[in-house]
Amino acid sequence: MTDTEFQAFTDGFKKFFDVRLNFTYKFDHKLTQDKTLSEIGRNMKTEIMEQVQWLLDYFDWIDCSLTLFFLIVVWR
Repeated sequence: MTDTEFQAFTDGFKKFFDVRLNFTYKFDHKLTQDKTLSEIGRNMKTEIMEQVQWLLDYFDWIDCSLTLFFLIVVWR
């Protein structure tokens, strides 16, 4: 096999496995204002508080237990 035959052979493989992908995406979005900014803010606050409520409860329990231990130490 000569060099040019080998080159033609590999070019054939390159053409066979050459893949070109084109993606087109159209994003069509219409904005409607059905909530005021204060309602959006309240909803965001409510959602955040729901997510971190377990952490706040944990800190409340730690605060109560530390207060109890402090009172026991002071009393003795």
